[in-house]
Amino acid sequence: SVIRDKVVKRLRERSIWVGTLYPPIHRLFSKQSDANFKDSFYAHKHIINFIVEPSVLEREPLSITIQIAKGVIKKERVVLLLGGSHFYAPAIKHIHEMGMKVLLVDRDPEPIGKRFADYFENINIVDATNVKRVAKAYDVDAVMAVNDYGVMTASKVSQALGLIGNPEEVALATTVKSVMRERWKEAGVPIPKFRIVKSLKEAIFAVDEIGGYPVILKPSGNMGASRGVRKVSSVEELKAAFKLSAMYDQSILVEEYLVGSEHSVEGLVYDGEVEIIAVSEKIKTPEPYRVDLAVIYPSSLTNEQLKQVEAAVIAAAKSLGIKNGAIHAEVCYTAQGPKLFEIASRPGGGRIPSDCVPLHNGVDMTKELVKVLLGISPSIKKRYFRGVVLGFIIAKPGVVVDISECERLNKLPFVHVCESLKRVGDRVGPVRAGGDRAGYFIVTGKTRDEALSHYFELSEMDIIKTKQVGESYGV
Repeated sequence: SVIRDKVVKRLRERSIWVGTLYPPIHRLFSKQSDANFKDSFYAHKHIINFIVEPSVLEREPLSITIQIAKGVIKKERVVLLLGGSHFYAPAIKHIHEMGMKVLLVDRDPEPIGKRFADYFENINIVDATNVKRVAKAYDVDAVMAVNDYGVMTASKVSQALGLIGNPEEVALATTVKSVMRERWKEAGVPIPKFRIVKSLKEAIFAVDEIGGYPVILKPSGNMGASRGVRKVSSVEELKAAFKLSAMYDQSILVEEYLVGSEHSVEGLVYDGEVEIIAVSEKIKTPEPYRVDLAVIYPSSLTNEQLKQVEAAVIAAAKSLGIKNGAIHAEVCYTAQGPKLFEIASRPGGGRIPSDCVPLHNGVDMTKELVKVLLGISPSIKKRYFRGVVLGFIIAKPGVVVDISECERLNKLPFVHVCESLKRVGDRVGPVRAGGDRAGYFIVTGKTRDEALSHYFELSEMDIIKTKQVGESYGV
């Protein structure tokens, strides 16, 4: 019925007014040839019977109308991908394996994903007006946001073109922490104590209101990659951290500092129903900055703890009204149970959906997400549970002089990929946000412990060499 409705809609847009009937049952089971049903044709596994107005037949033969319909239905589906950097480009391969084309949009005129995409438009993904223009021109079938900057655009474009996605109020709630936290507070979702402030004076008062130092300061808007996020333990540190966070947003979140293990949760939402696909555990950089050093699958949580985390994430997603698409949640498991930091209505970054999750449990999250965006129920079948670690390379501050070690590491059987995000001659500084990391690798093992041992082995190597020696933030 979805295919039939789509064909009818597109034919009517071409001033061919038609109606449709379900195929007669006897046709499906009889051995009569197609010649006996000239007003029908196969569309995948469906037959569509057209009821055509006489006025149409006066303009052109029925056979021409059928040929137009065939062209419409056989049109290759096009997925609009909002972002094509190193971390998002692998999604293109998965979409191609589904027999679909990819329209890539990126503000970078030469993103790595441009090499693999079928079509490319050099547009900033936050420019919803121009993204909508090209989406309509290419007649896209689905819009996929892969980072927070593309979430609102994906919502606006999908709504404008009648495609599946989340409404704008959901996009807002999943990209602005102040809105997200207030919704969760009303819904009773477990979260840290917090206050939203707009001045240093308000921030100082907020610290006392939530129980004193230490606290975490972060921009209210989801900047991604831990931009502007810092732990503070005194008024002096608060002043410096406030300036940092204020560089990214006028509204600042002052948050209770939680003690516990940190986790990310990947899931899909189809027609309002949430299914959790994978739960990781994280290693962070030394404080005061809280940047991911490693994302480990599976987590070390017990089955009971996992159930608590999954229940909290499902409640959080539903309270924000997420209807269709991917979710990526950040959670801390404390002595009091799980507490939600944030949730995004898009997949996780760092090749998590395209590589880490499939390597961990066999679920191709990218393909299942595309299905959801096309209105097809996803098939979540976890076939195995292997150890996988996404590790980030922390180079010594200085100028990059050699990245060739990645080539050697890529030949090792337990290394899925090792890639430098820096080129020779680039400068590397201290790691204060995700963009400061010099590269990444993904290692695998039959178990979590085996994968972790490979991670620690590589994390101690000088993979990306610089010509100045400084303090390393590696584990």
